[in-house]
Amino acid sequence: LQVNKFFFNQVSNKELKEDYRAIKPYWIKKLIKQKYQKLSPQEIVMLYFAKNIDVFIHYDILVFKNGYNEKAPIIKTKCSGIRFTESHEMTCMGQGIAFALEVQYVK
Repeated sequence: LQVNKFFFNQVSNKELKEDYRAIKPYWIKKLIKQKYQKLSPQEIVMLYFAKNIDVFIHYDILVFKNGYNEKAPIIKTKCSGIRFTESHEMTCMGQGIAFALEVQYVK
């Protein structure tokens, strides 16, 4: 996950609890199980909330990278889950629902 210096520092200081990503085709491909990827974002959200279906790919590790440079520093954390969240919980994501990747730090 590419992040800017502000968020990278939060990861480094173990302050970031969740990383938010917009519901766009790129992130649907990366985060949603293949059998649900052909559905509309609204249908995917409905399956998740109304029918309690696990639509997410499960990841053990999240890798945060400070920018796009090939030699940019990285930090690895555990991923404790992915969920949908309301945008009012976030900053600068706009209105609606977004992905929330839950960060867990190893002690």
